[in-house]
Amino acid sequence: MKKSDFVRLIKETVGREVRKAVRSELSEIMNPPDNSIDTFNEQIQNSVQMHNQANTAPVEQQNFSSNATLNELLNETANEMKSVPTAGRPLTAADAVGGRGALAAAMGLPTLNQNGGPTTVQDMVPADRQGAPIPDAVSKALTRDYRSLMKAVDKKRGK
Repeated sequence: MKKSDFVRLIKETVGREVRKAVRSELSEIMNPPDNSIDTFNEQIQNSVQMHNQANTAPVEQQNFSSNATLNELLNETANEMKSVPTAGRPLTAADAVGGRGALAAAMGLPTLNQNGGPTTVQDMVPADRQGAPIPDAVSKALTRDYRSLMKAVDKKRGK
């Protein structure tokens, strides 16, 4: 084999390999793996869940029923309830002193009206109806203080 043929063969082979490598790198750059926020959040949630599972001590299984499947479900439900903030203690009248905001806060839920003032129409309108015109009659019905009405109903019923 002549030197010129050998050099040409090397050039062709190197050219093919470089083209293949460039195409591979470009396709990786142009079509990156799914790095969206949803995927990121999902990965974070999975890792937190795995961490929590690793740190939880094995839970003692109670015998609620002789049926193994029912017993397993009841144990799972009982163990899940331990993670709810209000689980383990019943809600009392003291929890209701602050109204629905206090109850929502006790359960770890966001409250509708953060400022504690009177409820506004925008607090009561569903998210899909935000920005839509609201008739005055509906607005008054949504924001009315119904305490006096309920007292009258209770009085009429004899409660």
